[in-house]
Amino acid sequence: MAGRLEGKVIIVAGAGGIGSGIANYLADEGATIVVGDINGDGAERVAQEIVSRGGTAVATALDGADEASAAEIVALAVSRFGGLDGIHINFASLDIARPNGKPTDVLGQDLDDYDAAMRVNARGYLVCTRAAIPALVRRGGGSIVYTATNSIYNGAADLMGYAMSKAPILPLMRHVATRHGAEGIRANAISPGLIVHADLEAVLSEEHLTGYANAAPVKRLGRPRHIAAVSALLMSDDGDFITGQVIAVDGGAFMRP
Repeated sequence: MAGRLEGKVIIVAGAGGIGSGIANYLADEGATIVVGDINGDGAERVAQEIVSRGGTAVATALDGADEASAAEIVALAVSRFGGLDGIHINFASLDIARPNGKPTDVLGQDLDDYDAAMRVNARGYLVCTRAAIPALVRRGGGSIVYTATNSIYNGAADLMGYAMSKAPILPLMRHVATRHGAEGIRANAISPGLIVHADLEAVLSEEHLTGYANAAPVKRLGRPRHIAAVSALLMSDDGDFITGQVIAVDGGAFMRP
């Protein structure tokens, strides 16, 4: 496999529906992939998909909110492949976004669910960032990409807790871009709309999916490859003058300055 990411070692943290698409896309662009997920078997399946097509990938179990686990995946990338050029932090606690009928407004939000989501979606992104920066600096710089969500902006009545748990990603991203830019580190966030993959299709009705599609000017749903394509740009030398930005990938469903 050869492409614009040839020679780059990239961690993909979170190997679910979107993460799998990101890992495979970046590998097709020539990157060496280290993929981690709380579901270690799922991460291994993604790595094997890449290897079966001639790419280079290894997998490991990752609890992104645990400092030791985050340090281990960075150490794996460095020891196995000699360094780290980028990390896409993509995992999320989704139980708070799909709470099986529990209320998710400010009065009804279950606080145990909220605390669990904050641990993963807020603390986890900080923990993985802290683990990755020293390795990126030793490499002469690199790219950190964060998966945020348009729910931060759109005031969704049924996703208050989820939006709050993901909102801290944006000040973290901007801090990293400012504080470590002189060291060659770029940081950006991708803000998806509804991105459809097998896990979501199993729990969302056709009516729900059609409604989301009709709400977007492009009148169709996003797929993991749409997120992956932007990640590839931000990881590549073509994107080396982009930092501190939030890039919406939502078919125009939510337009903002």
